[in-house]
Amino acid sequence: MLARIDDVSTVCMPDLPGDDDAAHRARLGLLSHCEMMGDRIAIIDPPQGLSAQQVRDWRTTRGYDSTYAALYFPWLRVIDHTGIVSVPPCGHVAGAYARSDLLRGPQRQAANIELQGVLGLEQDLMKTEQELLHPWGINCLVSMASGIRVWGSRTMSSDPAWRYLNRRRLMNFIGRNIVAGTSWVIFEDSYDEGLFQRIESALDEFLGLLWRAGVLEGETSAEAYSVRCDDAANPPESRDANQLIAECGITVGRGQSFFRVVYFLG
Repeated sequence: MLARIDDVSTVCMPDLPGDDDAAHRARLGLLSHCEMMGDRIAIIDPPQGLSAQQVRDWRTTRGYDSTYAALYFPWLRVIDHTGIVSVPPCGHVAGAYARSDLLRGPQRQAANIELQGVLGLEQDLMKTEQELLHPWGINCLVSMASGIRVWGSRTMSSDPAWRYLNRRRLMNFIGRNIVAGTSWVIFEDSYDEGLFQRIESALDEFLGLLWRAGVLEGETSAEAYSVRCDDAANPPESRDANQLIAECGITVGRGQSFFRVVYFLG
């Protein structure tokens, strides 16, 4: 069902019980969904009641590895109609994502943000425990005088290029908006220079808007992004498959990320 909804950026399963085989398969299914869609992040919850060492061991044993997922620890203490209860962090973290995007933009790390509606943590993490968890892509939630805050912004990926969540979430945001903004391309039925130029112009206009708004890094637009839609990007085999391809490069952090937009014509 979620695959039919275009405007989704974050998914999670707050009611997922325990850590049996069914829960494991459900988490894998959530990761597969995000990787297949290529435009959303899964927030994964660890089982309840684990220590810092145990959650690291769980993360290692289960072997979840995805650039489209993030893990947060520990569980939260909140109040509901029954009293004070423990809940997984995913729902509150998803709210922090949304608030960060609205107030600071999708390019900023969703970290050092206060979680709202939280009384406390199921356990308070010492600095040594935080240092134990961060290298494993486990984002800690910490209690401070200013409230409960997100103290990490890493994906669950072993690929250093996609270690940081803001890079992945920004690329998801850009890709999702490019697909929506150039959906008219699929109604074209011929390859020509005019079509290539119209696509390049549309992509340049959108990415230029992001650069001028400070979302993309670079002193000039050429440093911030690149766009190509030409014969070189569209070899005969792609045309035979009725595919039209545009290539984009985006400067994020200290490096560049490249992606392809593939349209199926006719």
